[in-house]
Amino acid sequence: MRLTLTAATMLLAFTQLATAQDGLYYGVGVGVLNSTSEAPIVPDFEAEATDLSLALTAGYRLSQTGTMFYGVEGNLDLHTGKLMSDGADACTSTSPTWCEVNATARLRATFGTTLSGGSTVMASLGFAAVSGRLEANPGDYRDSVGRGTSVGVSWERLYGAHTVRMDLNYDRINTDDDPTYDRSLDMVGLRVSYMF
Repeated sequence: MRLTLTAATMLLAFTQLATAQDGLYYGVGVGVLNSTSEAPIVPDFEAEATDLSLALTAGYRLSQTGTMFYGVEGNLDLHTGKLMSDGADACTSTSPTWCEVNATARLRATFGTTLSGGSTVMASLGFAAVSGRLEANPGDYRDSVGRGTSVGVSWERLYGAHTVRMDLNYDRINTDDDPTYDRSLDMVGLRVSYMF
């Protein structure tokens, strides 16, 4: 509930800012995420889950020259927190991998162009952070934050009064709060949003 209230407050704040500044944009949508996690200590176990999310976006176009532009953008994906599995559920003393991902935040530089038909394509590169749960030791499951890199491509087009945007993102999380074991988390996500 607290997470939903925070997201709604942020969306209302962005609504007010959008009327005051050129270049600012925001969006809300839905997403689907496929996550896989591995730990080198147990090479035969790969935890995996496909999850749904509420997708929030805010960005600012810093400069536009002709049809080219660049800027900065942040994304927040609030996932349903589906438990990851490899036949056996993660977080059952099987392997010290990530067990679930609850939220993903991204901050990225963007570069894009407007095509002749009015569509826009954009590439982005930056940082990602996730919050979720991982297995630190057998029977020890901890809430944790992981950090890594993020890359994405998007396409958007104006339909009626609103712009519809599709994003394809890849996030590689290679560090987290628990130093006991090495583990990785790879996430591929597709988001569809209305942009304002």
